[in-house]
Amino acid sequence: MLALSPEELVPHVDTLVRSGSGALVWHRLRNASWRHDPALDSFRAAHHTDRLRAVISARCIDRAVRTMRAKGIDALLLKGWSIARLYAEPALRPLGDIDLLVRARDSPRARVEAAALATRPPVDLHTGLSDLTDRTVTELFDRSAMIQLGDTEVRILGREDQLRHLCLHFFRHAGARPLWLCDIAAALEAMPADFDWDSCLRGDALLTQRVLCAIRLAEMLLDARPARPLPAEQCRSVPNWLTCAVLESWAAPFDPRVYRPTALSLSLREPREILPAIARRWPNPIEATVLRAASLDDSPRLPVQLREAIVRVVRFTRNAWSATDDNSGSLRQ
Repeated sequence: MLALSPEELVPHVDTLVRSGSGALVWHRLRNASWRHDPALDSFRAAHHTDRLRAVISARCIDRAVRTMRAKGIDALLLKGWSIARLYAEPALRPLGDIDLLVRARDSPRARVEAAALATRPPVDLHTGLSDLTDRTVTELFDRSAMIQLGDTEVRILGREDQLRHLCLHFFRHAGARPLWLCDIAAALEAMPADFDWDSCLRGDALLTQRVLCAIRLAEMLLDARPARPLPAEQCRSVPNWLTCAVLESWAAPFDPRVYRPTALSLSLREPREILPAIARRWPNPIEATVLRAASLDDSPRLPVQLREAIVRVVRFTRNAWSATDDNSGSLRQ
């Protein structure tokens, strides 16, 4: 990064800032001889904004955890601050909603309390993790850890579960943002000496394969150096198509194929929008692989993408047909 000149960096400023990486880039360039160049103003501003947000988020987390605890609700903080604290400074990792995991029995009361808090950023409650389908909530709480946030102790995932969660979250969102791989790199480099790889990699074999590929991608693309290297027998290569797909996603970090595009039915009302709408919904290789539960091997991805595309067409046709029937019934009435 430091080898780049302002002229070389300028075309990528908007993409980097929109991806959530602006503060990280500023941290990397803060000592460069050309750090005062106007080309870096967006990075400097992103760092300033994220520092303010980090302070506000910490206060909101403190308030939410204290409130839940006062009502006898044990809440576990996911992602966000729990991983930002592993960076050189929390402000280098943009913070969004406050994700809290609670036991199912506590969910009704927790939702009432979360609504009453009305914090900004808001509290987003979970009673399970779609990324950790091979872990029960009880297991996650049993292996959790406590960290200090200001004057409050906050419960977070244990290091092994946290790394697995970050890797699977990265794949569930098709690796669309470099920020999510940066999270993995931060977790790798901050892992304790007693990190238990067996615990981290235990579980569904297909999910573990994704974890191993995500770790390897962090090493290859971000030069991450795990404080406790993977056991030799677990090291694996990453398919070339996967590396290319990640880099392509980073070139357009808010790809509408990943971030809920406008309903296809609305696009079909305007004939000129039909082909672009279909193209936006063509699954990228990572997305199709995850959704079709395919292996991350060297085999061509086109067959997997076609299978996912067919599923989407069938689903859309079925929904459109049902909507037509419903409208017809309403007219008959």
